[in-house]
Amino acid sequence: MYPAEFFSFITYILLAKSFLLVSGGNTYGSSIKFYNGATINTHTSHDLTTAENVADDAGFNLTRTTMIFVHGYNESPDTATSATLINAYLTNGQYNILAFDWRNGAAGTLIDVANRIDGSVILLVLIWLEKSENILLGGLDKRNLLTGLDPAIIYTDPDILNYNHARFVDIIHTDIGGLGIIQNTGTVDFFPNGGVARQPGCPIFPITVGQIACSHMRSIYYWAESVARGNQTTFLSVNRANPNIIIQMGNNCPTSYVQGYYDLTTNHSPPFSMT
Repeated sequence: MYPAEFFSFITYILLAKSFLLVSGGNTYGSSIKFYNGATINTHTSHDLTTAENVADDAGFNLTRTTMIFVHGYNESPDTATSATLINAYLTNGQYNILAFDWRNGAAGTLIDVANRIDGSVILLVLIWLEKSENILLGGLDKRNLLTGLDPAIIYTDPDILNYNHARFVDIIHTDIGGLGIIQNTGTVDFFPNGGVARQPGCPIFPITVGQIACSHMRSIYYWAESVARGNQTTFLSVNRANPNIIIQMGNNCPTSYVQGYYDLTTNHSPPFSMT
């Protein structure tokens, strides 16, 4: 029997296909990828007309948790940050990894992307994914919880990521006031190295776009390391109000009785966790 969330995903893909046939909606070449090897380089790809057959691929294990990754703006499953996250889950070895590849729809200006997906099959799939469990969505991991990896400042969005968006919301801040939001709105907010730039190991005088975004992207690398190291203890964090409360930041963050703000220090380079 298929896991419930996977059956729901396949049902939604079929609905999206029906929409495509009826409305002529544009998929912009979007596809579903299944990573069936040891690295991100080994995968099969299905366009949206055959995506429901992904469970027939060799290596798909119905007893595993299925993670569905959706890359962000101007990205793809092949970019460095996406690859880091996907490879971390592959290293963990406990997940089926799917990726919704909508790189053509995600390219261009923000206005271009908004206009492109409005009324398209891409929008239908994204809506379903945003509301589903077991989704790694552009750095957000929703598993009855929602994880914000240094959520980016998006102008004056009134519906900024907060504790009302899921049963449990944990947020990792690494570039507050730079590329990341200044609000502390999670059930739990983590502040590695104070939560601000410059994160350890990032350049003092950034020049390139990648260097400027170094602190912002550190949240992704911290999260990926916690995933890749499985059940190992990583990123121990201390509660600001009660130093006797110490929990893990990352994939092993507990989801009960841990509200508040947590501080920790990381290494300058991998392994970033000091434990």
